[in-house]
Amino acid sequence: MQGTYQDHYLEQYWPPRPNNPDMWQDNLELLQAYFLAADKVLTAEKGTVSALDISTGPCLAPLMATMACIESVRLSDYTASNREEIVASDVTYWAEYAKELVRIFPNRGLSVETLLSRVDQLRKQSLPLDVDLRRNPIFLPDEVPPSSVGFLTMHFVVDSICETSDECFDLLQRSLTFIKPNGWLLLSALIDSDGWQLGETKQPSPSLTEPQIDRFLETQRFEVLTRTRSVRKANQIYEGGWTVYLARKGLSQ
Repeated sequence: MQGTYQDHYLEQYWPPRPNNPDMWQDNLELLQAYFLAADKVLTAEKGTVSALDISTGPCLAPLMATMACIESVRLSDYTASNREEIVASDVTYWAEYAKELVRIFPNRGLSVETLLSRVDQLRKQSLPLDVDLRRNPIFLPDEVPPSSVGFLTMHFVVDSICETSDECFDLLQRSLTFIKPNGWLLLSALIDSDGWQLGETKQPSPSLTEPQIDRFLETQRFEVLTRTRSVRKANQIYEGGWTVYLARKGLSQ
């Protein structure tokens, strides 16, 4: 992994081995929530779905945890360096997380080699899209039609780049337009957090609450099926906590 952003982000939040026990446990809780959400989608759909991940960044662990329900996926990021890393990075960086998924779900027939091979295959299906939620069109090339995506994933995106809840929900609303009726949203969001550290810089977060997110999703005609809340840890390196939402879009939209 190269580049200041990638180095700082991965070192702080997704290290390749458990040098910070609290951060490592936090990530395992996230991966377990993602895995179980993908299992629910797979069961409900009786098969796999097309997926879109908004602002993938240099982190492939969420894709590895959710790919059981994914037939094909478009990945995306705001920066060219991250888009390059998505395709070019060494997938074995995620080997210890793959081992943990095998350990957490021993009866699923998983293997480390299969997980790494499949995530490598999925990320190379097509070039990552250039995404900017404040731009019109959001994606370049502009080839993601509205209401076309079966499974939209967003892992700490709008809640990590906005200073106000109004802007956060405005950008989230723009994102949700790509989900087809009866499609799925897997959303991770910082809760009760006014910011998070990246290197020496504090990045913004608008101190969202779960009720705020619930009300917003309800106004967008999404049914929240599951919520997974983080366990706050003494040595975590960000403010507040997080919640993982699995929600489904209504057919009437």
